[in-house]
Amino acid sequence: MPKDKIELSAEKIKEILEEKFGGMWDVSSEELRYRDGFYNTNRSIWNNLSTGTGDDVEFPKVAVDEELSYIDEYQDKLKEIEADEDHTDEYLEEKKEELRSEYEWEAIQQCEESLGYWTVYFQPDYIDEDVAIECRLHPFYYDDEFYLALGGAGMDLSPKLDAYQALTTGTLPRDTKIFSDPEYFKYVVGEKLYQKVLEAAMRKEPRFIITKF
Repeated sequence: MPKDKIELSAEKIKEILEEKFGGMWDVSSEELRYRDGFYNTNRSIWNNLSTGTGDDVEFPKVAVDEELSYIDEYQDKLKEIEADEDHTDEYLEEKKEELRSEYEWEAIQQCEESLGYWTVYFQPDYIDEDVAIECRLHPFYYDDEFYLALGGAGMDLSPKLDAYQALTTGTLPRDTKIFSDPEYFKYVVGEKLYQKVLEAAMRKEPRFIITKF
C-alpha cells in the first residue's frame, strides 16, 4: 500500500469527521443493496392468448436463437454450411438465412410452449434480453411490454428472477435464496451463474453511509 494512502474503515471515517467538524456522526458500511418490488406480475396474458382476445406475443431474436440451439437437425445443417470452403462468405450467409427461415417457426413454437408451464409472467424494471437468456428465463413482448416467463413449474424457480435482478441492477430481494439456501440457488441456476450473481451483488470495496446528528 502506498505510504500516502490511508485505509479507511467506518470507525476511522467517524473519527476524522468528529475531529474536523465536531458533533455526532454515524458511519456504517453498505456491502449489499436489497431491492424489493423489482417485478410487476401479469396473470391475464395467457388467458387472453388462449381466448384470442389479446395481442400476439413477439419473441426477441435471442430467444428464438436459444431454441434453435436445441434443434439437432438445424445445428447439424448449420455445421455443414460453416464447414463449406468451396463458396463465398456471401453465399454461405445466404444459406444460413435460408436455413434459419426453414426452422424458425419450430423454434418460435418452442418459445410459445415455454409460456404455458407457468402462466404468471414477470415484468422487470430493467430490460436486458441477453441477461434473461443467461438466467434461463424466457423473454417475450406482449402489447409492446417486456416480460419474463419462468419456463417451468413444480419447483421454486425464483433464483432465476433473482439472478436477472442482480445482473441488471446489482441488487437482490431480501428473501433471496442465494443466502438462505445457496445450494438450492446453485441447483436452479448452476454454479457459474451463481458465482456471477454473487460478484454482481456484493461490493468489492465497502461503501459508507454517513449520517450527522
